[in-house]
Order: sequence, then C-alpha cells, then structure tokens
Amino acid sequence: CGTCKLARNMLETVISKMNVTFPVVSCDLNRMPDLAEPYKIMSVPILVFFKNGEPIERFTAFGELEKLYYLLTKFSEQK
Repeated sequence: CGTCKLARNMLETVISKMNVTFPVVSCDLNRMPDLAEPYKIMSVPILVFFKNGEPIERFTAFGELEKLYYLLTKFSEQK
C-alpha cells in the first residue's frame, strides 16, 4: 500500500542516516495473509523487530521519528 511504501522509505532513510545495517523484509499481507496471524498483525504498516527468530518489539507510529531512532539505536547496540 502507499502508506507502507512511505514507511519503508522513511525507515531506509533513518537507517542510512544512522549508518547502521538492519535486514529489512517486507511482505504483502494481501498476498500472504497467513503471516499476519502468528505475529498478531492487525494493521499496517508495522515494523516488527526479531531476535533469535522471535518478535521482541513492534512499532507502528511512523510519525514519531524520535522513537524510531531510539529503537534502531537500541537494537543496533544489542549483540
């Protein structure tokens, strides 16, 4: 969707400015609706952070850049 594309562009811009690397995977839930249920995705766009294959944080407030920077910094520092 258009909003999802804007969110992805914003995410890629923030990651680029921070000079960090994150794998970013997107999926079209209209084409793969079975992915929404196990991760309890009720609306999009949503950013789900994973660690060891398990979701550990969710982010939906793409207008809140400070929180996005905080989360990306937090997870880029974790080993």
